[in-house]
Amino acid sequence: MAEPPSAAWAARMDWRSGTLVAAAPGAPRVEWRPPPRPGVLSRRPLRFFEGLDGGFRLIRFAPALTVGLSAIVFTLWTLLIGVVISGLAWAGTGFLSEVFSDPDAAAGFSIVAQFGAFALSISSLSLVHLLAGVGAVAARAAFDSRRMTLRAGWLALRGVRLRLVLVTGLLGLAHLLALAVLLLPALVVAGLGQSTASLVLTGLGLLGWCAFTLYFALRTAFVGCTVAHERRTIRQAFVRSWRLTGSGFWRTLGQLLLGWYLSNQLVSIIITPLVVIAYVLTILAVIIGISSGTGGTVMLLSALAVVAVVVGALTIAATAVLFAYLAGLVSVVFFDRLMRAEGYDLVLLRQAEAEA
Repeated sequence: MAEPPSAAWAARMDWRSGTLVAAAPGAPRVEWRPPPRPGVLSRRPLRFFEGLDGGFRLIRFAPALTVGLSAIVFTLWTLLIGVVISGLAWAGTGFLSEVFSDPDAAAGFSIVAQFGAFALSISSLSLVHLLAGVGAVAARAAFDSRRMTLRAGWLALRGVRLRLVLVTGLLGLAHLLALAVLLLPALVVAGLGQSTASLVLTGLGLLGWCAFTLYFALRTAFVGCTVAHERRTIRQAFVRSWRLTGSGFWRTLGQLLLGWYLSNQLVSIIITPLVVIAYVLTILAVIIGISSGTGGTVMLLSALAVVAVVVGALTIAATAVLFAYLAGLVSVVFFDRLMRAEGYDLVLLRQAEAEA
């Protein structure tokens, strides 16, 4: 007589004899578990434009940690730059008076100042590494939809904060040293009195510096994320970032460049009307002050001071949002590279299933 079907649940196959034998008592049974809850960021490799949207998702998910910390960093950075420039201007008052008394020297100084401002703005991109380390903490929490406040994010970086600051300083110094080395031939030729050759070498040096900055910034894009997420040393983080960006080079380059361009355009669209409104209100205040008999000079200086403060605040706020998005984009692309190169999405799914 055939055994009842229910007996099959208490039996197992003995592959040596090819017969069913009784199963060991108390064998573990797999119980049903609900699937893990979807996160703000998907636990799978992202498509190209999904990666670009990931930066905005991260800002919406943890605005205090991303935009708030970015605003703090850039406020301190702006104050530091202002103090340094003011100190240099105060120390070189006599030199500047002599320079501006000569029209040719003043024109040359203006060119040097504009170039210095450009170099400083490019070098300030190194601050993205500091913010990307914070963004990596927020992104890891976003996979599980765990809210991350500014205080929680700061505490999560315990033990690696100094490393992130050192990484930021080293990368900024590397860009400035590369600029100095590439412009050294132009300075030597200018000292010999060859102005035309000096201009040509300056242009070539700038082009070389832009190419170096683009390539070096891409290959070291994940240094801050690696320090914060994987707790690696500075040397290990550089090696790790260089290896991760070696595969998928053009995809990573396209995402970061397009994200940087789109965020710049978006910030310009938002901040330009506000600046125009501020200047229009200034002109109206001056006209009203003059027509009412109030001191026009005092009204003009007061209005200009207010506009300067408002424009400065708007600039810092827009820069904070821009760099918060860039840092979030870098952290999202970092995890995407981990998923594509090392299967990190399986790790995320396993951890989510264990916590469900």
